[in-house]
Amino acid sequence: MMKGYVFNRQRPIGNYIVDFVSKELKLVIEVDGYSHHHEETRKKDKLKEDYLKSEGFRILRLDDNEVLKDIKNVIRVIEDEIENIILPLPPPEGDRIWVPHLNEDRICLLPQDGDNVTTPDDTTI
Repeated sequence: MMKGYVFNRQRPIGNYIVDFVSKELKLVIEVDGYSHHHEETRKKDKLKEDYLKSEGFRILRLDDNEVLKDIKNVIRVIEDEIENIILPLPPPEGDRIWVPHLNEDRICLLPQDGDNVTTPDDTTI
């Protein structure tokens, strides 16, 4: 469980088995090892990914070395992805250019022109 959402391991979706899935979030997490660097495996991964996307799933791919060596960052990446799903950013307005900005250990998009933006909880950033 992460951020209150259940993730199941090794679950079938269609004709494919995914490493981890939260059906509530429609989020699939795939942990790729060395074999995923081979051309044939990449082709199969692409077919699997295309199918999952057609079923409305988002796919987050992680390298198994990252999982083994930097689990804190992996957890942060997954939690950020969950936040992006449950609290998506508003669509860009007009011709504004939006740039990433670090705000209290979270990455958000702000207009490049420096205008203040009010978040859903009425915080001005």
